[in-house]
Amino acid sequence: MQLWDFPHIKVRVSCTCGYKTAYKLVRLGELYGARTELGLVLERLMVKCPMWGQNLVLCKLRCGLIFTDLNPPPLKIIAGGRK
Repeated sequence: MQLWDFPHIKVRVSCTCGYKTAYKLVRLGELYGARTELGLVLERLMVKCPMWGQNLVLCKLRCGLIFTDLNPPPLKIIAGGRK
């Protein structure tokens, strides 16, 4: 999937360390190009994670940065809900 295929105007990312931020899709398109693969964009955004700093090798090994809107959390089933 490429950046121009992203389904939302706001691109939200979050990491397992608690880092969360959002970018405008247009701004990421200007910085990295509209036809850039999302995986490559995620690699570029990993270095902004405060947990790992500028060491891209550590980021790739340990950083859990994901596109929040493309990986929604699982739904919780509540007992006693509507039938």
